[in-house]
Amino acid sequence: MKTIGIFTPYSLTPYHPRLESIITALDKADYEVSLHQSPIKASILKKLLNLLVLNFVDLYSVLNLAKKTKQVDVVFIQSFRYLPLAIFARYYKKKVIYETLDNNIHLWFYYLVKQFPFLQKLPLAINTFENFEKKLVFRFTDKVIVNSAALMNYFGHRASLIYYTSPLENICQKISTERPTCLIYIGWFCEMKGAYTMIKLAKQLKLRLIVYGRITEEKVKGAASSEPLVTVYGHLSSTDLKKELPLLFSKYNAVGLSLTNSVNHSNATQEINKDIDYMALGIPIIGNSRGPTAEKINNGCGLFYEDLLESHTLIEDTDRLSKISKQEIKLYNQRYSTEQFEDQINRVILEIL
Repeated sequence: MKTIGIFTPYSLTPYHPRLESIITALDKADYEVSLHQSPIKASILKKLLNLLVLNFVDLYSVLNLAKKTKQVDVVFIQSFRYLPLAIFARYYKKKVIYETLDNNIHLWFYYLVKQFPFLQKLPLAINTFENFEKKLVFRFTDKVIVNSAALMNYFGHRASLIYYTSPLENICQKISTERPTCLIYIGWFCEMKGAYTMIKLAKQLKLRLIVYGRITEEKVKGAASSEPLVTVYGHLSSTDLKKELPLLFSKYNAVGLSLTNSVNHSNATQEINKDIDYMALGIPIIGNSRGPTAEKINNGCGLFYEDLLESHTLIEDTDRLSKISKQEIKLYNQRYSTEQFEDQINRVILEIL
C-alpha cells in the first residue's frame, strides 16, 4: 500500500474543507494517509526564524517537519508556507505534489503591510517570493494542483486545475412561498470578507443574518453582537453543518452572501469556497462584481448586491429564487461534484507513481 503524507498548515480541528475532501478521496482509493503539522503555537524561536523570511514561509515548521518527508511515498504539500519541504522530499527521492489555493505571495504581503505599513515601500518582495515559489515548484515538485483559472495562468498552465468540492453536497434547500427569507454567511467573518457590509445589508432589508464562521477581529465581533438581526454560530465542522442547515431550511429561504473585498490580487481573482458551498446547497448567491463570483451570478446562480440595493423586493421573489437555486445545483453537478473531485485527485496521484 502506497503511503501519502499531507503536510498542511490548514485547520485540523475541524478539518479545513479542502483537506477533508482530499482525505476522503485518498481513503476511498486505499492509500495510507498521514497528516503532518508543526505545532501552531508561536514560540520565540519560531517568530525569529520566520521573521527572516518576512513570514512568507513558515521556516520553523519546514525545518521541524523535514525528516518526516522521508517516511512516506508521496509528499503532498498544501500552501506556500510549507513549500520548501519539497527540497527535503526530493533529497529523499520522494514524489512531491504541491497544492495552492491562493495567490499566496500577494495575500501574505497584504497581511504584512497591515502589520507593518512601511513594507508597502518594498514591492520587490512580491517579485522575489513569486520567483522563489515558481523555482521551487518547477524544480522540486512532480505535480502542482490549483483551484482556479487565475492560478493556472500564474503557473503558465503547468498545473492541474481541480476545483473545490463542497462537503455539504446533497443537502439542497427547496424555496417555498410559505417561508420568510434570511441571509446566511459561511466562512471567516471579517472586514476583508465584507462583514460590515453584510451587517448593514441585514439592517437595510430587515432580515436575519446567520453566520456560520469564526470572528477574530474584535471590532467585527462587537458590531455583530450589538446587532439583534445577526446570529453567530461560530466555526462549525461539515458534520455539524449537515445537521444545522436542514433545520434552517425548514424555517427560512436562505440566500448566501459573498461580498469579499478585492483588497489584494489574490482576493480579487481567486475562487471562494463559500460560493461553491452555496451552489451545492441551492442557496442563491448575493454577490459583488469580484471576478469569479460575478461569473457565477452571470450564469444564473444569484443576484448582484448592487441590484438588490436598488430593488429590495428581489429578495422576496420566490419564483426567481427557486429558478436560481435549481440552476446552481445543475452547474455545481457539472463542474464541482465530489465524484469529479475524487477522480481528479486520484488521477494526479496515479500519474506520478
